[in-house]
Amino acid sequence: MQNLVTFCLSIALLMFSGLACKNNPLAKFTKQYNCTIAGEAEPQTSDEYLKRAGKHLENNNYGFDDCAFGAASEAVRLDPKNADALALRGDLYSAKQDYDSALADLNEAIKLSPDKTLFYGVRSSVYEKKNMLPKAIEDLSIVLKTEASHYDYAKRGGLYFKNDDFENALKDYTEAIRLKPDYEYHYTMRAEVYRKLGKMNEAEADELKAKEFEDKIALPKAESSPNRTNPSTISGGVVNGKATNLVQPPYPAAARAVRASGAVNVQVTIDEKGNVISASAVSGHPLLRAAAVSAARQSKFSPTVLSGTAVKVTGVVVYNFKPE
Repeated sequence: MQNLVTFCLSIALLMFSGLACKNNPLAKFTKQYNCTIAGEAEPQTSDEYLKRAGKHLENNNYGFDDCAFGAASEAVRLDPKNADALALRGDLYSAKQDYDSALADLNEAIKLSPDKTLFYGVRSSVYEKKNMLPKAIEDLSIVLKTEASHYDYAKRGGLYFKNDDFENALKDYTEAIRLKPDYEYHYTMRAEVYRKLGKMNEAEADELKAKEFEDKIALPKAESSPNRTNPSTISGGVVNGKATNLVQPPYPAAARAVRASGAVNVQVTIDEKGNVISASAVSGHPLLRAAAVSAARQSKFSPTVLSGTAVKVTGVVVYNFKPE
């Protein structure tokens, strides 16, 4: 009898402590989500819990959220073949720096949905963090077969560079420049590759090109003259300092999961009243762009007056994202 009581107490202890632990053998049988959102009904299905996870991330300004992790885990428990839920939980594991668990979820998500290239991009970043560079390159190469963006070529070029494969790094940065010839970062990085290859003249040429584009972004181009007719639109360079209300973008969950960082440049057009009437990202990590564009569109700027007349301005809003 004493042994039976001890066994029952042990089971009770397991059920009321650490049930969300990935190594808990009871996790597949016990609910993983214990949070609520005011005014919203309790989710019932795997997809509903997946949406609930997204809602928690949104409410937490896309920072890591234990409730979001619990909802994603419950979505997986209810449907172990929900690839999107597995991928999201993999993202969240990565944000917690539990890279082995992240890989387990992402591997399963890719097995279930091998055509979803986003999963490969996230897994590539996890492989990079584990210093498994050949696998990171392999996954990013899959992404590039369907999404040949300049950013992804530069990203793979960086992986080749880390792996001391400078010839392939040079090819990728050159392709990134072909796709985005006015982005100074690519020239800066290709200059580093040229230096590793001992091609100093080419390195110096790329550094000069990078400086040229940097100056074009940093310096206002508009000049007023009493002998000139006011243009309908002028160029104002970087316009962060002209903002009366510069809305800051949230850090998207997917971007946080892969620790995406760096500057996102958003080209904006500002009307005569200081309102943003158009915005589009011209550079930066793909997972950060949408948030930056949305924030720029909501921002407000001081009207620009040229010779007594308000004019439209085109310029660049620069947002810098840093993993916390």
